[in-house]
Amino acid sequence: EGTPMITLTVLTQSGSIADLDQIRDALSSYNRCRGPARHAFMVLNGLKRYVHVDALVGYDPSRLADDITRNIQLALGIVGEEANGIDAHEGLFGLGRRDFHQSVHTSEIIAAIQNVEGVAWVKLRAARTLPLASPPETDPLQIPLPNQLLIPAPLLLCPEHSLLALHSRHLVLSFVSAAAQAECPT
Repeated sequence: EGTPMITLTVLTQSGSIADLDQIRDALSSYNRCRGPARHAFMVLNGLKRYVHVDALVGYDPSRLADDITRNIQLALGIVGEEANGIDAHEGLFGLGRRDFHQSVHTSEIIAAIQNVEGVAWVKLRAARTLPLASPPETDPLQIPLPNQLLIPAPLLLCPEHSLLALHSRHLVLSFVSAAAQAECPT
């Protein structure tokens, strides 16, 4: 109606309406009691949109594949491995590096994997945003892996009020010895 409004997209741990209502109530209270009360607030529920990544990784056989896997998980910023001591907050899909509605180029995924020590080359076999169910299913353990690989598009689009994320269940890594694949092995 021609008056400014502040829209805030919030990602809560639970994703529940009750948490969203608490945030909405707190902001309204601050606006009314501590601020100039000039603007209306709209608080929207943010969603994690999970992606599927399937990569073939050529690695240095003098390194342990488990160490390389762990470092790739850190570089990509996966969730779901916190119990195993992996805090990938600053990885490519980590909350420290993502913004709402921020898309990801597949070249960024390749670069994140390629920059891990011990990785010689990367072939991205699949990369896509996984569809949400209706109502939106945001539990990554309930979102199945695609049953077919698609040629990755150059860009993984992120819808409004969403944040791209990668769960360990949706990351498929296959390893090949770079030395065995070399044209002229030494």
